Amino acid sequence: MSTELERELALRRACAALDQEADDALEQALTERLSLNRTLARLMPLLCRHSGAVAAYVNTFDEELRARDYGWSAVGAPPRGEDDALEVERFGADTVPIIAAAAERLPYLAHGPGAGGTVLGAALDVAGELFGCAALRFDERLDEAAAARGHALLAVWCEEVDNYLAAIARARHKHRITRAISDALKHPVLDRGLDEAIAELRRHVAFDDLILAYRHDDDRVGTTLNYKVIKDGVLCHDSQGRGGQAVDREVDAFMREHALSLILGRDDTVPAHFGLTHY
Repeated sequence: MSTELERELALRRACAALDQEADDALEQALTERLSLNRTLARLMPLLCRHSGAVAAYVNTFDEELRARDYGWSAVGAPPRGEDDALEVERFGADTVPIIAAAAERLPYLAHGPGAGGTVLGAALDVAGELFGCAALRFDERLDEAAAARGHALLAVWCEEVDNYLAAIARARHKHRITRAISDALKHPVLDRGLDEAIAELRRHVAFDDLILAYRHDDDRVGTTLNYKVIKDGVLCHDSQGRGGQAVDREVDAFMREHALSLILGRDDTVPAHFGLTHY
């Protein structure tokens, strides 16, 4: 077997071993319901051990959806606790260019001066969305083959972490949509705010039809009822007579008779009237 094939086989085995151990560690972290900080406190030393790096770095979003830096080092003073173990200063290298390269979806490689060490970096990508980056620092100056090996192992580790971060990404996405809709509903003119909120919802949910009925909280008989009916993406009925047409008296009478039951979740009369059988 040629030397090149032997190196390729050895790399594949190293990647498989890292992938399996990282997967087991993440499964255990999920079982124990560990925080992201504690999960990375297990995963970063694991990555360094498999790759031969002396330090690891991660920039991503935490459970509060805030961008945060995590750093771990195998050398230096022992950590005082789990949070101290992941302070970015422990990485011992400039992280700004690593983050910049990840933003362009580019692998990162930098050598220190003279015979200084090497830093490798890669983007964290969750379902096509940039979710931060990860990096490794080596004491020695890596040659091309060693750097390629480091990048391959880092990519395997990042893929495992990407899957774990997907849950946080979903929460972040929902939070962003909810905040945008909430901001729209703060408009001083409620009807304008509703239009903006519906537009924001449409950007993320490809709906054709929508029935919106609402009243004041303290109105128990429906005198403050308002409604909007969208069919095939077009506003066709509006209690305020918007959408370029007058209020349809028959529809208005129907809504004032039945919409309160819809608001209270009591029957399907209103959806059925407008042809909504699955919703």
